[in-house]
Amino acid sequence: MAFNPSNQTLYVADYATTNVYAIDSVTNTVQSAVYTNGLFSTADIGATQALPGTFPKVVLANPKTNRWIFLGQGGGAEFSGTTFAEAINARAFQNGGAWDPVTDNVYGADGLDFFAVNNLKFLYASVAACNAAAVNTANSRLYVLCGGSVTAFDGIALSKANVKTPTAPLGGIAIPGAQPTGLAVNPNTNRVYVAGLTSPTSLDILDGSTYQIIASIPGLPDQSKDCMIAGYMCLSLPRPVAVNATTNAVFVVNSVSSTVSVFDGNTNALVDTIVIPVPPDAVVSQPFQPNTQLFETKPGNTIFDASASAITTLGGAISIAVNEATDSIYVASVNGTISVYALPAAPPAFNSPIVPRSYSLSPWTMIGGGVTTTAAVTLTQPAPAGGAVLTLSVSDPKSAKSPSTVTVPAGQSSVSFAVQGSGVSATTSVTLTAQYNGGTASTALIVAPGDKVTITSATYSQSTQLLSVSATGTNPQATLQVFLASNNQLLGTMVNQGGGNYTLQVGFPSGIPSSINVISNLGAKTGQGVALVP
Repeated sequence: MAFNPSNQTLYVADYATTNVYAIDSVTNTVQSAVYTNGLFSTADIGATQALPGTFPKVVLANPKTNRWIFLGQGGGAEFSGTTFAEAINARAFQNGGAWDPVTDNVYGADGLDFFAVNNLKFLYASVAACNAAAVNTANSRLYVLCGGSVTAFDGIALSKANVKTPTAPLGGIAIPGAQPTGLAVNPNTNRVYVAGLTSPTSLDILDGSTYQIIASIPGLPDQSKDCMIAGYMCLSLPRPVAVNATTNAVFVVNSVSSTVSVFDGNTNALVDTIVIPVPPDAVVSQPFQPNTQLFETKPGNTIFDASASAITTLGGAISIAVNEATDSIYVASVNGTISVYALPAAPPAFNSPIVPRSYSLSPWTMIGGGVTTTAAVTLTQPAPAGGAVLTLSVSDPKSAKSPSTVTVPAGQSSVSFAVQGSGVSATTSVTLTAQYNGGTASTALIVAPGDKVTITSATYSQSTQLLSVSATGTNPQATLQVFLASNNQLLGTMVNQGGGNYTLQVGFPSGIPSSINVISNLGAKTGQGVALVP
């Protein structure tokens, strides 16, 4: 389900009929129904393949173009109104899609793979048990849930990439054994909300720039023992997460209990649970029969409870969308009904003063002289009319420089700017501070003396199509990155092996790299030609 605020239209994908319904949210009437069966692209899986369960499972809307797309586990298509526009080569499972209105990139996660496409052009593909994707529309940064990790990509860089030249991620966080199944982003606060990262019952809040966990809020029902039958295997049960970027309210759908958990993103607290009605006899459960396979079970909204060895149908809430203008949510149920809930006009936190909430640095929290890193200050609420002028200060102006003031534009909640290191003779810790309206946020920056980097080996294997780079640095705490010399394309961040030794091995299937540059966050830069090996 998706809501387009530009035309006040709610789009709902119906797995059973393969229709996508367009609903006028003002009159609550169905405007159209598009039959999607047969419109899946098979370019990426082969025209002869017929995966079961490839009905529409995700619908997305673009408020800039007023177009919409649907995705399933066999592909999807883009529409303008009821008119077919073109096929989409991304596959997606429930809750597994995102669409960036700025780059027009479409992202899909089908429970197994992750795809980044621009209509029929492949940009990126990964096989890592990926089940959800979300985009920060303010900076086009993409976040993907794969296994027990949250991985971030630069969506603008992805839009210029292709699948044959891997695009290095910006960073992320991984927790071994974790099973996160839901993801959403608030572009105003640069916060990423993940269901089930630190525990099956937590909503975890990440800083969108540093990927560090800010808070973990308990209280979600445990769904870790349940998986959804997807036609050819059982996949982690999706847990849709939605955010009202204006009020910073966060909603998590719990399909097994047919409830919606409501969190206040300002106070990082669970504040309410909405019970979505389930029709009588809608939930049917039976023991899993011996000598049968899960893939033999008809796919749909059917889950397998491993602890009870039972197959159960879902009967209530399955998807959610937010209307920020009316501060209401739409909850779709398995039985085809859409529940509309009006929420309080303004959470209590919005009666408090607007002050800085956080001060973050990306990609570096440690830099050398002449090196810049990007700072971001986020307010507790969107800036008022005329903007919010923040006063910035540096505890040691001889070691680092920042602007004296920056302005958060009206209606926005954050602003970014550059911080530059100065030459120092010894490693120095500097405190960066932002003040506004009586409130303060600060962060630490490490400024280190300049370093020296030496490339000890740079080879490209024509048989394996792997580029291997080894280097040494005079500061073992430095971060080294490898760039293609011809166009300054980032190839990856080197692995710190300790003792000032660094290595990188990355696939390079398109063309042959002739030379590379290695650049340190402490200022060192060196280049070398690449030797060809068998």
